[in-house]
Amino acid sequence: MRRLVFIILALSFILQAGALAEGANQLGAKALEELYDGKSNCFLSPVSLQLALQLVAEGAQGETRDEILSALGTQADAEKLMQGLKSSGLRTANAAFVSDQIRLKESYALGIRQRFEAEIFPLDGKDRVNQWVRRQTDGLIDSLPLNDPSQTALILINAVAMDAKWEEPFDAVFTRQRPFATPEGAVEVPTMHDYLHTPYYAEKDGLRFLRLNYKDCGLYMLLILPKKQGDVASILNWLKTNEPGEIVYEPESAESIVNGIVQQNIDWGDPLRPDEIDWLYRCYEGGDTWEVSLNLPKLDVQCACELTEVLKALGVKKAFTAGAELSGMSETPLMLASVSQKLRVQVDEEGTRAAAVTWSEIAATGPDPRYERVPVLFSCDSPFAMLIADEESGAVCFAGIVTNPAEK
Repeated sequence: MRRLVFIILALSFILQAGALAEGANQLGAKALEELYDGKSNCFLSPVSLQLALQLVAEGAQGETRDEILSALGTQADAEKLMQGLKSSGLRTANAAFVSDQIRLKESYALGIRQRFEAEIFPLDGKDRVNQWVRRQTDGLIDSLPLNDPSQTALILINAVAMDAKWEEPFDAVFTRQRPFATPEGAVEVPTMHDYLHTPYYAEKDGLRFLRLNYKDCGLYMLLILPKKQGDVASILNWLKTNEPGEIVYEPESAESIVNGIVQQNIDWGDPLRPDEIDWLYRCYEGGDTWEVSLNLPKLDVQCACELTEVLKALGVKKAFTAGAELSGMSETPLMLASVSQKLRVQVDEEGTRAAAVTWSEIAATGPDPRYERVPVLFSCDSPFAMLIADEESGAVCFAGIVTNPAEK
């Protein structure tokens, strides 16, 4: 199977793509906070959302474009971003599905082909869209909950996917049912276990961080635990103001290591002598890598989220109105009807498979209603006259009074 790579929220925040990804990370953190209900799994792909919105911004102008770029927090070059993702072993794909209601401007079509490597297809039903989605996600996402295509002028889609193996796989022998504390009580779930000697552990701002690497690619997973069980709010607040790629991992101090060993022996009823403690300090002078006993639940999570209201709350408003300035796409007046995302994440002893698709459904609309004239009502719902005339001569060819249209 082809190597596919995806960035979900828990993974995307950690992608070290520098400034190109910072805007997407912060947008993702804010969107996650809006979406999280405190009860259910909630995943999001910030980079997929970023690229999907940039596809829209490519054809937007004025205030509409400014609002989108402000929400993104960056004007990152999509071409450079995707190239950076590719060099890390990631895969992204973009597409536009165009109905016969509109004609894309040549400049917009050329722009998304060149800068986003986008494919352009006719929008002639849901099947073609879903076939593309299955192909780009290796079947992890089978279909999208699309609106009636006959009511949609344009669908812009970004897909991202991954299939990466752990640098150090978990041993399935140690996977067993373990309790997991949910907000509504404990449940038993299949949980993997490993004992790690790792430099990638840190404690900061009331949170604990552990990084797990993938093999032969530039990706890694970052696990974040609040020191206070269930304090998800502290994680959300941290993500909104910090870049996980900037975490400094320091070795465990000699004092921490020795204190742990000393306390352990006290618990065993066999306390160490002072000379043994001094010897331990000499052994760990300068500190050492962390030893971590890790329990990680296996996952197969599917999520779908409607992002329209989230984006409005984050300042993207005009694009969803009849006054949307999307004239860079088509001469036909257009507006965003919805922005949605669907994803699936699988985590097991071998590694991680995941995929996400973000799509924008764009509707044709009339002129800005603020400037429309009030129409004169002309309702043929009572007897009326009907004439058929010759334009050149002015001759009336047929004339009549329609009294009962049901008569034959």
